[in-house]
Amino acid sequence: MTAQAEGAAAAEGRAAATALLLASGLAWGGTVVAGKISVSTGHSPLGLVFWQLAISVAALGGIMLLRRRRLPMTREALKFYAVIAAIGTLAPNSASLAASAHLPAGVLAILLATVPMFAIAVAAPLGADRAAPRRIAGVGLGAAAVALILGPEASLPSPEAWPWVLIALFAPLCYGAEGTFVKLRMPPGLDPFAALAGASLMGMLILAPVVAAAPGVWVPFPGPFGAAEQAMLVSGLLHAGAYTGYVAMVGMGGPIFASMVSYVVTGSGVLWGMLVLGERHSLWIWAALAAMVAGMALVQPRR
Repeated sequence: MTAQAEGAAAAEGRAAATALLLASGLAWGGTVVAGKISVSTGHSPLGLVFWQLAISVAALGGIMLLRRRRLPMTREALKFYAVIAAIGTLAPNSASLAASAHLPAGVLAILLATVPMFAIAVAAPLGADRAAPRRIAGVGLGAAAVALILGPEASLPSPEAWPWVLIALFAPLCYGAEGTFVKLRMPPGLDPFAALAGASLMGMLILAPVVAAAPGVWVPFPGPFGAAEQAMLVSGLLHAGAYTGYVAMVGMGGPIFASMVSYVVTGSGVLWGMLVLGERHSLWIWAALAAMVAGMALVQPRR
């Protein structure tokens, strides 16, 4: 292959990776809006999480069949699936969906961007990551963004909504802890795609008896297929597609390139909320978004 052909192939690869990054980020941002719509008719967050997991299992299981890949079922892998299911899906998704009924989707997207800040806070004391001064400053900017959302009276729909901001922050805290756990305890030979499929299946099995027995938790599906149910289906498909895209991005451009998707997720979550839900934000929220983006830029690992 000539140097010119190699350059053209490299340019095509970069263009494909960038397109995939944008598509995955837009899909992930869309799950924030879909989640808010899915709780609009009073569906239980636990019931919605169960069906999100079931949809993910169906989508990811189908892809694994096409790839002719088997899900590792060793004792070590099963323990890993259980922990990831708990701190990567059950707890954070339930908190996010509960907060979705009380907070704008744009605010939820900005709060979700604190994942790398929480990841540094959890990983650094355990020796799983390095807390350089630049990254500590990024964590500080993330905290300032949260303060801008919590503090001014004009930032939230109502002053009584501030406890739901704290509940929404529980989700990125879980995701930050999940990242550290994956880095320290991921079984050898288990790729991220299989880890998500196994964790989704484990979470579904854990949640099934709760959803079946607890009153008011079960969400009939298939059943009435209104906007909330449609959003629930879309959310599950978007989540599976976005994560599959993320795994592909890691292979195409490396983990540092793939981590840039967080900017697209945050920005698209705010924009989707404005386009689909008609949300409009105060200057305090826009200032919080600017502070959060700056914080993410400082927290991101350098190549």
